[in-house]
Amino acid sequence: AKFTTPRFDAAATPEFLPPHLKARLEAVKVPTTEAILRKEALAAQRRRVVNEARAYSARAHLQHVADVVAVKQSFAGNIKLATTAADAGPTPVKLPQRLADRLEQLALRHKSAQEILAKEANATVVRSNKLEGIIALCTEHNVKVDGLCDAKRLQPRFSNN
Repeated sequence: AKFTTPRFDAAATPEFLPPHLKARLEAVKVPTTEAILRKEALAAQRRRVVNEARAYSARAHLQHVADVVAVKQSFAGNIKLATTAADAGPTPVKLPQRLADRLEQLALRHKSAQEILAKEANATVVRSNKLEGIIALCTEHNVKVDGLCDAKRLQPRFSNN
């Protein structure tokens, strides 16, 4: 059975074409109607097989789920088989002794709120004193520069007056 036919009629090809182009035209094939119908039938069969496989898989899964549910229900009456370590609940966390001792030592070293506030107040006083010192230094420098500028303005511009 032929599955392809030439796309172009060999008798209808122009005579002026070189032989290699005529060969290329004759090489172009198209599928026959029977070939197209056969491919469609194979595709339909493949679709049917795939759908049947999916349905079989779904039925097998439903059967497995039913079996698992039945086994689970059979164990429902026997609590001892069904309990695990996770069913006992969480166990309290206990620190190792050296870490518990370290935590107690850190708690003793914490300062009280009054000590922290006193330290902050002292830092504020020191900061303000430092700023006042900088302002006083700058003011003293400005006074010195202004005095030098005034002295320079009073001097004659030329020395031969």
